Amino acid sequence: MEKYQQLSIEERSLVQTQLALGFKPSWMAGSLGRTVSTTRESYSATAGISP
Repeated sequence: MEKYQQLSIEERSLVQTQLALGFKPSWMAGSLGRTVSTTRESYSATAGISP
């Protein structure tokens, strides 16, 4: 099992931009090559909401 790796500052910035543009977490995950759960966690932290 691979060790969890947090998103980089650049990736978080990209998630924030894509979130503002209305992209879904599953699309963002694919564009970053990350799992949906990793992207959702960042999405939730950026948006200040629970997943």
